[in-house]
Amino acid sequence: MSTRIDTKFAELKDQGRTGFVSYIMSGDPNMDTSLECLKGLPSAGADIIELGMCFTDPMADGVAIQLAAQRALRNGQTLPKTLDKACRAGYPVALFPEWCLWNFQIETWSEPEPAHTI
Repeated sequence: MSTRIDTKFAELKDQGRTGFVSYIMSGDPNMDTSLECLKGLPSAGADIIELGMCFTDPMADGVAIQLAAQRALRNGQTLPKTLDKACRAGYPVALFPEWCLWNFQIETWSEPEPAHTI
């Protein structure tokens, strides 16, 4: 199965150009604003969006990501909400997971529809 990212890289190769990957922390500064930013990034030139998955201890990621994760968590962002945003985006989204998230039971989150892929 081809992903949106595979398709985008094929398009970029056919066009003979490099792509722009943008990063945004899911849920920062709040859920509504981050969703609007996520929706606006493709029209601003992003070919692929790296969506940060907030968690409680992002020490290795630097101050900007630490603060973004803390704001997102304070505002109620969760892993299932981040996954839902990624699936519903409609364009290439790469998740920016953290090692501590591997303990998350992925079976507890179900996709809204089979057509939604990350």
